[in-house]
Amino acid sequence: MPAGDHLADPDAQMHYFAVDRSASLAWDRGSFSYFDVDAHIVELILGGGGTLNWPMVRDGLCNEVSIVMMPLADGETDTASLFEASGEHSSPLPIGFELKGVEPLEDGSLWLRYDVTGPVEQEQS
Repeated sequence: MPAGDHLADPDAQMHYFAVDRSASLAWDRGSFSYFDVDAHIVELILGGGGTLNWPMVRDGLCNEVSIVMMPLADGETDTASLFEASGEHSSPLPIGFELKGVEPLEDGSLWLRYDVTGPVEQEQS
C-alpha cells in the first residue's frame, strides 16, 4: 500500500482487524476475500507503551508520533515513558522528529503531531 492513512469502508460486510506485534505484515491492498465476502483490513494504531513504541520508532516502522500533553502533573517516580529502550530487544539511538502540527484542545491540553525523520547524526568528540 502507498504511504498515508487509509480508511476501511464503514459499510463493508466484514472488517479484518490485525495487530502486528512483530511488524511483519505488509498489505498490498486494503481488503481481501474471505470465502464469498470482501473483508476490509484494519491494522490497529501503535499504543503499547514505551517498550513497544521505541523499537517501532527506532527501526523506522512508525511514520508519525501523536502526543496529547495535558495540563497536570502527578509527581510519580514510576511513571512509564513514551519511548523506552530495552537492552534485550532494542538499544538507545537518537531519532529525530519534525513538528507537523500543534492543536490546542478545549480542556487546555495540546495535541502535538510529529513526523518521524529518522536517526540523528551524533557528533564525535
